[in-house]
Amino acid sequence: MKSISDSKRSDVLSLLNSGHTVAEVVRRIKVSKATVCCIGKIACPDRKKAKGGRPSKLTIENKRYCVQKIIKGGLYNAIQIKEELSRNLKINVSADTVRRTLRNNGLGALPKVKKPDISDDNAKERLLWCKDKIDWTLDDWKRVIFTDESRVNRFSFDGRVWCWKRDNEEVQPRHTKKTRKHGGGRIMIWSGISWS
Repeated sequence: MKSISDSKRSDVLSLLNSGHTVAEVVRRIKVSKATVCCIGKIACPDRKKAKGGRPSKLTIENKRYCVQKIIKGGLYNAIQIKEELSRNLKINVSADTVRRTLRNNGLGALPKVKKPDISDDNAKERLLWCKDKIDWTLDDWKRVIFTDESRVNRFSFDGRVWCWKRDNEEVQPRHTKKTRKHGGGRIMIWSGISWS
């Protein structure tokens, strides 16, 4: 390190201790960056270093807003939240920034769970049917024919739909993709199986 006068050294220390960055000290005192860093390391070893990089565009409240929009607000992906931030809060950020915010708050993207789109009444009837059959014996079940149908799409694609969910969170309605049994452009295959 090039030697400097005691007055410059004390000026460097006073500026560093008052919270100025190394770049600001270099500009004001007219000494090299290496000199300022060396003085700082020796005289102030516990000094908190500047984080580096530009400050986040999203405040803590904005980040909380993003998480709440996924959990309670009916928005499903980072692009929708990005548009919502731009429209309502006049904050322009990329979808990647929103994704990073969601990940940092414990949410992860995963495909939605497929679940039949049944009404509440139908769900109650199914539950009653199951409770009614809970004591059936093997002989009772031998008299039943199990049938199922399968759909083959001719034109459309049943691709994945993604959602955001915390690791320990239970599956919520917003994590599911509603499906329907029948639709245009599909072939239905039906078969049955019995005991004998």
